[in-house]
Amino acid sequence: MILISCDIQHMLPPRCCRRIITLSTGQSLMEALDDLNPALGAHWRAKAAELEVPPSDRLYCPDPCCAAFLGSSTVSQFHQCPSCSERVCLICKERHVGIVKCPSQLSLEKELIEITFRKLSRKKMWRSCPGCGVVVERVNGCRHILCNCRSEFCYGCGSKWKECHGMCRGR
Repeated sequence: MILISCDIQHMLPPRCCRRIITLSTGQSLMEALDDLNPALGAHWRAKAAELEVPPSDRLYCPDPCCAAFLGSSTVSQFHQCPSCSERVCLICKERHVGIVKCPSQLSLEKELIEITFRKLSRKKMWRSCPGCGVVVERVNGCRHILCNCRSEFCYGCGSKWKECHGMCRGR
């Protein structure tokens, strides 16, 4: 019964006579189990530890031949499967070979940097070139900007120079 409950998720925790056998209430059973079959006792303890982790935080080895429980996905960025030595990313829950950071995390970090830069750009009232998108800061001079991409635009409103000619009410 204990062996079956360890391998079939919905059978955990094991029951006897309609009572749940837990690690705390079944300590004497566990000691006897350790004497009779130490591997089964260790297997039951491991399953109990797995059940203590909320399902959404559980991390399993992505190798379909292994699928071992690795622990909580809230511990660190990478985890190495003790069963098959596969390196697993805790962000995307996929295997990673020789990558320092997860591509998903790198794209999130890049997006965060871009959002922060856009906020700073708005706060400082910088303009983007309508031709290439590069952000420009005018230190002094007129509103006419000639970008390195050869686009001309008004720093006051951000429009192409041919459309505005500096006649806008921009700064």
